Amino acid sequence: MKWFIFALKNWNDFSGRTSRSQFWWYVLFAVVFGWLASFISQILGLIYYLVLFVPGLAIVTRRLHDTDRSALHLLWMLPGVILGIIGNILIIAGKYNLLLLGWYKSLLTLSGIGAIVLLVFCLLDSQPDENKYGSNPKGLEI
Repeated sequence: MKWFIFALKNWNDFSGRTSRSQFWWYVLFAVVFGWLASFISQILGLIYYLVLFVPGLAIVTRRLHDTDRSALHLLWMLPGVILGIIGNILIIAGKYNLLLLGWYKSLLTLSGIGAIVLLVFCLLDSQPDENKYGSNPKGLEI
Protein backbone atom coordinates (compact mmCIF):
# COMPACT_ATOMS: atom_id res chain seq x y z
CA MET A 1 0.00 0.00 0.00
CA LYS A 2 2.87 2.38 0.78
CA TRP A 3 4.16 2.19 -2.80
CA PHE A 4 0.71 2.94 -4.19
CA ILE A 5 0.45 6.05 -2.02
CA PHE A 6 4.06 6.98 -2.83
CA ALA A 7 3.26 6.78 -6.57
CA LEU A 8 0.16 8.93 -6.15
CA LYS A 9 2.15 11.55 -4.22
CA ASN A 10 4.68 11.58 -7.07
CA TRP A 11 2.02 11.65 -9.79
CA ASN A 12 3.87 14.27 -11.85
CA ASP A 13 7.44 12.98 -11.44
CA PHE A 14 8.56 11.61 -14.81
CA SER A 15 12.25 11.59 -13.91
CA GLY A 16 14.31 9.13 -11.95
CA ARG A 17 13.78 5.41 -11.51
CA THR A 18 11.28 2.99 -9.92
CA SER A 19 12.22 -0.53 -8.89
CA ARG A 20 10.27 -3.61 -9.93
CA SER A 21 8.78 -4.09 -6.48
CA GLN A 22 7.65 -0.47 -6.26
CA PHE A 23 6.05 -0.74 -9.69
CA TRP A 24 4.28 -4.07 -9.18
CA TRP A 25 2.95 -3.11 -5.72
CA TYR A 26 1.47 0.00 -7.35
CA VAL A 27 -0.06 -2.09 -10.15
CA LEU A 28 -1.54 -4.59 -7.68
CA PHE A 29 -3.31 -1.95 -5.60
CA ALA A 30 -4.37 0.07 -8.66
CA VAL A 31 -6.04 -2.97 -10.21
CA VAL A 32 -7.70 -4.18 -6.99
CA PHE A 33 -9.07 -0.72 -6.18
CA GLY A 34 -10.15 -0.33 -9.80
CA TRP A 35 -12.09 -3.59 -9.70
CA LEU A 36 -13.76 -2.52 -6.47
CA ALA A 37 -14.65 0.89 -7.90
CA SER A 38 -16.02 -0.70 -11.09
CA PHE A 39 -18.00 -3.22 -9.05
CA ILE A 40 -19.66 -0.37 -7.17
CA SER A 41 -20.35 1.62 -10.33
CA GLN A 42 -19.00 1.63 -13.87
CA ILE A 43 -18.88 5.42 -13.78
CA LEU A 44 -16.88 5.32 -10.53
CA GLY A 45 -14.49 2.83 -12.10
CA LEU A 46 -14.08 5.04 -15.17
CA ILE A 47 -13.38 8.09 -13.02
CA TYR A 48 -10.90 6.09 -10.92
CA TYR A 49 -8.93 4.97 -13.98
CA LEU A 50 -8.97 8.49 -15.46
CA VAL A 51 -7.56 9.84 -12.18
CA LEU A 52 -4.80 7.19 -12.26
CA PHE A 53 -3.90 7.82 -15.90
CA VAL A 54 -1.14 10.40 -15.30
CA PRO A 55 0.29 8.71 -12.17
CA GLY A 56 0.33 5.47 -14.15
CA LEU A 57 2.24 7.08 -17.00
CA ALA A 58 4.70 8.54 -14.50
CA ILE A 59 5.43 5.23 -12.78
CA VAL A 60 5.75 3.33 -16.07
CA THR A 61 8.13 6.04 -17.30
CA ARG A 62 10.27 5.68 -14.16
CA ARG A 63 10.18 1.87 -14.50
CA LEU A 64 11.41 2.14 -18.10
CA HIS A 65 14.15 4.48 -16.87
CA ASP A 66 15.16 1.86 -14.32
CA THR A 67 15.82 -0.58 -17.16
CA ASP A 68 17.74 2.18 -18.99
CA ARG A 69 15.03 2.73 -21.60
CA SER A 70 13.40 5.93 -22.78
CA ALA A 71 9.76 6.77 -22.08
CA LEU A 72 9.30 6.79 -25.86
CA HIS A 73 8.63 3.06 -25.49
CA LEU A 74 5.20 4.10 -24.18
CA LEU A 75 4.34 4.70 -27.84
CA TRP A 76 4.00 0.92 -28.13
CA MET A 77 0.65 1.44 -26.40
CA LEU A 78 -0.60 4.08 -28.87
CA PRO A 79 -2.52 1.56 -31.01
CA GLY A 80 -4.30 0.39 -27.85
CA VAL A 81 -5.30 3.93 -26.94
CA ILE A 82 -6.61 4.55 -30.44
CA LEU A 83 -8.38 1.18 -30.36
CA GLY A 84 -10.07 1.99 -27.05
CA ILE A 85 -11.31 5.38 -28.21
CA ILE A 86 -12.63 4.08 -31.53
CA GLY A 87 -14.16 1.01 -29.90
CA ASN A 88 -16.01 3.08 -27.30
CA ILE A 89 -17.31 5.46 -29.96
CA LEU A 90 -18.56 2.53 -32.07
CA ILE A 91 -20.22 0.88 -29.08
CA ILE A 92 -21.94 4.12 -28.06
CA ALA A 93 -23.12 4.58 -31.66
CA GLY A 94 -24.48 1.01 -31.69
CA LYS A 95 -22.19 -0.06 -34.55
CA TYR A 96 -20.92 -3.29 -32.98
CA ASN A 97 -20.48 -4.98 -36.37
CA LEU A 98 -17.77 -2.45 -37.32
CA LEU A 99 -15.60 -3.88 -34.52
CA LEU A 100 -15.05 -6.95 -36.68
CA LEU A 101 -13.41 -5.07 -39.57
CA GLY A 102 -9.83 -5.85 -40.56
CA TRP A 103 -8.34 -2.48 -39.54
CA TYR A 104 -9.78 -2.85 -36.06
CA LYS A 105 -8.36 -6.36 -35.72
CA SER A 106 -4.97 -5.05 -36.92
CA LEU A 107 -4.98 -2.36 -34.26
CA LEU A 108 -5.92 -4.98 -31.69
CA THR A 109 -2.94 -7.12 -32.73
CA LEU A 110 -0.56 -4.15 -32.58
CA SER A 111 -1.93 -3.23 -29.18
CA GLY A 112 -1.32 -6.75 -27.89
CA ILE A 113 2.24 -6.75 -29.20
CA GLY A 114 2.85 -3.34 -27.60
CA ALA A 115 1.47 -4.51 -24.28
CA ILE A 116 3.72 -7.59 -24.33
CA VAL A 117 6.79 -5.47 -25.13
CA LEU A 118 6.06 -3.09 -22.24
CA LEU A 119 5.31 -6.00 -19.91
CA VAL A 120 8.69 -7.57 -20.71
CA PHE A 121 10.45 -4.25 -20.12
CA CYS A 122 8.68 -3.84 -16.76
CA LEU A 123 9.65 -7.39 -15.73
CA LEU A 124 13.35 -6.86 -16.41
CA ASP A 125 15.70 -6.28 -13.50
CA SER A 126 17.07 -2.85 -12.67
CA GLN A 127 20.25 -1.62 -14.26
CA PRO A 128 22.89 -2.09 -11.57
CA ASP A 129 24.46 1.06 -10.20
CA GLU A 130 23.64 4.44 -11.67
CA ASN A 131 22.40 5.06 -15.20
CA LYS A 132 21.58 8.27 -17.09
CA TYR A 133 18.22 8.48 -15.27
CA GLY A 134 19.58 8.33 -11.73
CA SER A 135 20.76 5.96 -9.02
CA ASN A 136 19.47 2.44 -8.50
CA PRO A 137 16.26 2.52 -6.41
CA LYS A 138 16.67 -1.01 -5.01
CA GLY A 139 16.47 -1.00 -1.26
CA LEU A 140 14.84 2.43 -1.15
CA GLU A 141 12.64 2.82 1.90
CA ILE A 142 9.94 5.42 2.33
